[in-house]
Amino acid sequence: MEERNRTLDIIVISLITISTILFIILGNKAFSYTATNGSDETFIKATVITIVEEDVSNEFDVTNTTVTFKCMLDSGENEGEIITAQQYLTGDVLGSSGKVEKNDKVLVTYTKNYQDGEMTWQYVGP
Repeated sequence: MEERNRTLDIIVISLITISTILFIILGNKAFSYTATNGSDETFIKATVITIVEEDVSNEFDVTNTTVTFKCMLDSGENEGEIITAQQYLTGDVLGSSGKVEKNDKVLVTYTKNYQDGEMTWQYVGP
């Protein structure tokens, strides 16, 4: 009787494990992000060239920092182009990743507005 329960437990655990793995794999393949504000987003590798400006403000006892920097795109259609992007840091939680610095390898994204074609660049991560 005990061996039958053990075999049944192994079968159930195996089925749950296989189902979880399939769910993760198929879920990741099916996931697609589309911006809902009429724009496209793409992620591109870049190298920080210089810090242009650092703007710090305090609202409701929370420090907000906007770092504007120039970087060279290291991938994508516009590889080699120099663009201006912004990094937004809020309080201690998001600020823990640190501010970008010269020569940092970063990931940036742009949002291209369909109405006027203007591209706005933002820091995504290291």
